[in-house]
Amino acid sequence: MFSVDWLSLKVSIEDIGMAPVVGVELIGVDASVRCLGLIDTGSDISVIDKTLLEKLGDLTHFSAASAGRHEANLYLIDVRITGDAEGEALTFENVPAIVQALPRPLFSIGRRGLLDRLRVELDFTRKRCIDNSLN
Repeated sequence: MFSVDWLSLKVSIEDIGMAPVVGVELIGVDASVRCLGLIDTGSDISVIDKTLLEKLGDLTHFSAASAGRHEANLYLIDVRITGDAEGEALTFENVPAIVQALPRPLFSIGRRGLLDRLRVELDFTRKRCIDNSLN
């Protein structure tokens, strides 16, 4: 079982309130960057802040039309979620993510390519995220 305590945010994320936030490492071809990962169970696709994308260098890129027929620039990113225990991590390859200028450098963790690979329990009382995929 993989588990991680939610990280405390020194600055609130506008009006979200208490949110499940974990440590992530975004891995590109030339570089990697550590940042906060906001678990967004209502989002189909992950979102990466534009400043974080610029630090990663070259990534696989493609465009896709959304339901509203707007084109979105999608990138495939390898994502590592770090756990509580030393060396404990879950790594996901080729996670599709939309690039957007966000109010802070974070990675919004969506369903496709990441949450759809897990059976996750969000414990708001204890501020913990537990992956029960192997149980």
